[in-house]
Amino acid sequence: MTDPADFVGLDLAYLNEIKHKIVSLPSAESLSKNQINKFLAESDAIVVEADDYIHVSDVLDCYFNSDPPFHKDNPKKEEFPDAIALLSLEAWAEEEEREIVVVSRDADWIAFCEKSEKLHLVKDLATALALFQSPDKAVEKMVEDLRAMLNDPTSEVVKGIESDIRDFNWKSHVTIDVDSQFQWEEDDSEIEIKNVFLLTRKTQ
Repeated sequence: MTDPADFVGLDLAYLNEIKHKIVSLPSAESLSKNQINKFLAESDAIVVEADDYIHVSDVLDCYFNSDPPFHKDNPKKEEFPDAIALLSLEAWAEEEEREIVVVSRDADWIAFCEKSEKLHLVKDLATALALFQSPDKAVEKMVEDLRAMLNDPTSEVVKGIESDIRDFNWKSHVTIDVDSQFQWEEDDSEIEIKNVFLLTRKTQ
């Protein structure tokens, strides 16, 4: 059977190499899970498993009683995930004797948190973050992280800087001063970047 890619006029070995790379790529589901796991690890997040904290009867009680996030005017099945999430968070907070700041603009979440002693709702993420860290601390943390990346020659930041330096059109920004007894043409000169050093200013 003829592959349509055979008619594009490219080298077949090159096409096969591309096909192999595409086939060997991880699935979208795998990539998503890796990103989520990376976020959880970097943020030191706690995953609250619903099975560990609530029962089906808890959700059904809310449903039949029209308690938030359910309500009489709109007892939709779409509210079940919200109910599971909210009841799980509240049960975790009670068990750990802690309180949780919830970020949401959803009216049903607002109604649930208004009745809860453990869940406290704010409507935007910036407000929630401001409760735990000042802008100065956030900036200091960003600068600290950046310094760490600059001190790591394998970091993406350093690699990006080095790449930009090497790709920069130095000839249009460099003046060459030559003293020779022979004729010299500037077009014959070449500029080669051998190494890149990132200088840091010492603080007192």
